[in-house]
Amino acid sequence: EALEIAFAEKVDYLGVDAGSTDPGPYYLGSGKSFTDRGAVKRDLALALPKALAQKAPFIIGTAGGAGSARHVQWLKEILLEIAAEQKLQFKLGTVFSDVSKDYVLEKLNAYKKGGTKALSASTLNTYIDCPLKFYFSTVEHIKESDKVLEDVDSSVFGTIYHDVMEKIYEPYIGTTITKGVLEELQSQTDKIDHLVLESFAKNYFKTTTIKPLTGRLSLRGEIIKKMVDRTLEIDKVERAPFVMLQTELNLNTSITLPNSEVVLLTGKIDRLDLTSNIVNIVDYKSGKVVSEFIDIDDIFIPAATRKKQVFQLLFYVYLLQISIEEEIAQSGKNKDLRNMMNVANIKTLSHGMMFSPGLYAFNKYFSDTFQWKIKKKESARVTDDFIIEPNNALFEAYVERLESTLSDIFNKDIPFTQTEEEETCKYCPYANICKR
Repeated sequence: EALEIAFAEKVDYLGVDAGSTDPGPYYLGSGKSFTDRGAVKRDLALALPKALAQKAPFIIGTAGGAGSARHVQWLKEILLEIAAEQKLQFKLGTVFSDVSKDYVLEKLNAYKKGGTKALSASTLNTYIDCPLKFYFSTVEHIKESDKVLEDVDSSVFGTIYHDVMEKIYEPYIGTTITKGVLEELQSQTDKIDHLVLESFAKNYFKTTTIKPLTGRLSLRGEIIKKMVDRTLEIDKVERAPFVMLQTELNLNTSITLPNSEVVLLTGKIDRLDLTSNIVNIVDYKSGKVVSEFIDIDDIFIPAATRKKQVFQLLFYVYLLQISIEEEIAQSGKNKDLRNMMNVANIKTLSHGMMFSPGLYAFNKYFSDTFQWKIKKKESARVTDDFIIEPNNALFEAYVERLESTLSDIFNKDIPFTQTEEEETCKYCPYANICKR
C-alpha cells in the first residue's frame, strides 16, 4: 500500500539505504547479509517494476546490508533473478567502495624506508591487542574524541612528571649521582615547585606564562611534587650511586624483515643510568603496571593480562642495541646517544655489556616491597631480575616474535581483524564503530 501511494505521483528516483551500523562489522567482514534473502527479493520484486514503469532510477546504497563487493554481487544476483522471472529489461550499474589492499599498502608505506612515520612500542602494543584498532588509529589516523576536563588526565599527568624529572636530572648527565647529590636535590623544594608550574603552563595551559594552580589542579600539582620527591628518595635509598647516562633519549632506527622490507621504528627512553657494567633502561609509568612475566607468550598473546609494559621495555632494549650498532658504524648520527656511549665507555656490543630494563611504577611507589626491575616468573616463584646479556635466548626469542608481528602488519594477505578479547574493547575509543 505504501508503495502504491508513493508511486501515485511522478517519482524522480527511488532510493534505498540497505545498510546499518547496528549489527557491527561482522557482516562487512564476512560478506554475509544480516537481512533474509527471500525478504529482500520479495521487496525488490515489488519496487523494481514500479521504478521501471516511471523510468525512474532505482538506487540501492550499502547493498546487502554492508556494501562490500561480495554484498554488491549478492544483490546483483537477486536483481538478475527478478529480471529473468518478470522478463524485465534495464541497465544495471554497480559501484564498489571496498578498501583495496593496494590502498592499505600505500598507507603503510609511510612506515617503511623512505617514509615519514615510524612504529612505536605503543602502536605495536595496539596491533597485538586489536589489529582493527591499529588500522583505525595508525593506518587511517581516525582521531579519538576529545574530552574537555578541568582535571588533569593520566597522559598529561605523566607528561608533567616526565618533564620535571628530565629538568632535575639533565644537569647531571655524565656524572655520578650519589646519596649526597640526591639529598641536595630533595632540599630544593622551591626549584621543584617552579618546575612543576612551568610544566603545567607548557603542557596543560599551552602557554609560556606561569599560572597558579587552583582547585583540582592544585591537588594534582602537589601529587606530582610528592611523586618527584619519592623518585629521588628511591634513587637515594635503593639505587645510588649510579651514573646518569641520558634522559628522554629519542631513538629512530629501522628493522629489515625477512622479505627485505625495511620498517622504521621509533621510541623515547625516559632514562638511562649505569651501575657497574649494566645499562639500566628506566620507564616511568603513571598507570597500573605489572612488571613480571612468565614467557614470550605472556608478552605477545592477546589477553587482558598481557604484559604490555614488558613488551615496551624490551622494545627499547632492541632499539638501543640497534642504535648503538648504527652509531658505532656511523659516528655522530645521534649526538645524545654518542654522549651516552662515551660516558658508559661503550665501544662495541660484544664486550659483555648488559642491559637491565625496569619500571618506576607509580602504583607501587609507596609499597614496602617496591621493585623496579623486570622479573621473570616460573610458576609461583619469582626469579632474579631479568638482565639481558649478550646472546640471551629469551631476548632473541622476543626479537623473532617482534619481526613476525611486523611481518604480519605488512602482509597483504593478513587482514586487520577485530580482537576476540572483549575486555580490550571496554574502553576503546572506536567501540562506536565496531559496535562490540
